[in-house]
Amino acid sequence: MRGESKKALDILNQALPLDPRHPRTRDVIPFNLGWIYFMAGDNDASIKWLLTTLEKTPSYVDAYAFLAMAYTLKGNDVKAQAALADLKRVDPKSVYATHRTPKPSSPQAFKDYYAKKYLPAARKVGLTIPDDQK
Repeated sequence: MRGESKKALDILNQALPLDPRHPRTRDVIPFNLGWIYFMAGDNDASIKWLLTTLEKTPSYVDAYAFLAMAYTLKGNDVKAQAALADLKRVDPKSVYATHRTPKPSSPQAFKDYYAKKYLPAARKVGLTIPDDQK
């Protein structure tokens, strides 16, 4: 997931039917599918999986952030702002702001995605970004 989105999609899609009642199948796998589709530029698929995540786990903070970014990239500012408001409601202390940032050991592909796609989308929708990443 940190640079090989096609491989991650294959693995996650294989994981879904393995144990449909497992708790991770409920929210973690759908969230990761939403994240990977976001990385790959398929905002419609990303939104579908992120909404699936939130239907099952309405407190899944990261899903609101990626949902807001996917909606803003699609030009749907109303839904983007609604997702951002939900994020602020479930994460009032902005803990999310420290998530998903590349580490020094992160693959270059993930650092490139972060700089070229994540940061512009996050800024456009109004997400809090750690100061050292601006």
